[in-house]
Amino acid sequence: MLNDVVQSFLFNRLQVRTADNEFARNILPDSVFFDRTNSSGTSLRLRHSLTGSYEMQFDSSSSLKISAHGSAGQNESSYNYQLSSTAQNGVPVNESNRLQNYNGESQSESISLFYSKKFKKQGQTFSLSLNQQYNSWKLNGQIIEGADFYGVLGNFLKTDSINQRSKEKSTALDASLRAAYTLPISLRSFLGFSYGYEYFDSRNHILNHSYNSITDDYTDPVDSLSSNFKYIYHIHSAGLSYRLVTTKINFSLGSTVLRSDFLRNDLWQDTTGRSTYFNVYPKASLKYKFSTSKNLSVEYNGSTIQPTIEQVQPLKDNSDPLTIRLGNPNLKPSFQHYFNVLYNSFRLLNSIYFFLGGQVTLVNNEVNTSYNIAADGRRTLKYVNTDNNYTAGIYGVFNMQIPKTVWRIGTGPILWVYRYTNYINNMENITLAQNLSWRFTAAARIPERMDLDLALQPGYRATQSSISKDASTG
Repeated sequence: MLNDVVQSFLFNRLQVRTADNEFARNILPDSVFFDRTNSSGTSLRLRHSLTGSYEMQFDSSSSLKISAHGSAGQNESSYNYQLSSTAQNGVPVNESNRLQNYNGESQSESISLFYSKKFKKQGQTFSLSLNQQYNSWKLNGQIIEGADFYGVLGNFLKTDSINQRSKEKSTALDASLRAAYTLPISLRSFLGFSYGYEYFDSRNHILNHSYNSITDDYTDPVDSLSSNFKYIYHIHSAGLSYRLVTTKINFSLGSTVLRSDFLRNDLWQDTTGRSTYFNVYPKASLKYKFSTSKNLSVEYNGSTIQPTIEQVQPLKDNSDPLTIRLGNPNLKPSFQHYFNVLYNSFRLLNSIYFFLGGQVTLVNNEVNTSYNIAADGRRTLKYVNTDNNYTAGIYGVFNMQIPKTVWRIGTGPILWVYRYTNYINNMENITLAQNLSWRFTAAARIPERMDLDLALQPGYRATQSSISKDASTG
């Protein structure tokens, strides 16, 4: 039996000072808002982490590896924001100044176990993996803001102010198991069987209080900004696959059946929601070798993406009082279709490398946003499911050595198009975007003397929204 132990310890201290200026345009069917944000701040993070692994080789056919990681950290930050919104004619809509202070601590630990076994029959294998990750954090926050609002003629209307403190405690446990067995049915073909289970348990408790001038303390509870929420899901999956391997072809085809059970428990409002979903994940891939230096690969797989606790928790988040975020407990998991094609070619004698790829990702029930923008510029954001979103792209590189020089030059396309859906003031808004560019590179290498890289990437970007096609950008 062979044993191998690896350990490491890391201490990290990161202090950051920031200054940002942002400009955004909000396009509505009948109006346009311009937002400007100037911000500055400092943050300090301290982090200790310990990592270790232990590997046992029982014999030539079986091994076990155990890995563990733990960390603890502290952080504090302070940020100042100056925000303003103006109408298209330059009339002010609102102006605000905000101070945010935070301090907190966090802990995390993870452990993984991986066992593998090769049987006497060639290609017959078994593997088992167990993983657990636990995170916890506490955060104390303070927000002080004053905001002025104006009428359609720029006349002053009112002032709103906020002076609040919050205490947040969150935990998240993610534990999973996966077993896989491969059975050869001939010298070149194999069947694969798999089973997986995942348990996820996330809890979030927030208490928010406003400043009381009589008591000179933060004693007035704000129920609308407080919460005690539990989000749990169980996922069972079973898969079957077929694989064929020859000197030219590596082909696989399979599918996974998945059942997801969700529990959403709002302890603050004393409500509980449950839901169950069944999904089928088809998967297929083909890699064809034209020669040792040329190959083509085609891949498809489907997968689901679970909503996060921040997205499903029915809580108002007023970290930006002019943009209130609301969770949605009725969110469904997203389903993603992924297609990829890639061609590679490398000529060793000429030192010429070429690849060209294409990728398409289609997402149904994707979690996006629904905005309601009031006349005074205040926004309420809620998470919703939307369909028919996609990303598609073509990318490639042709790279070669210039004979009798130390230079290599390259060029290739980076072409992407996007479609995504959200809602603005209860109207469906479909955004089409393009990001088209072409990259040129040059590099020179002289061992132990010079390392030089040059790159130029001119590009074109454009977006168009369905609710206001005349306001497209490019």
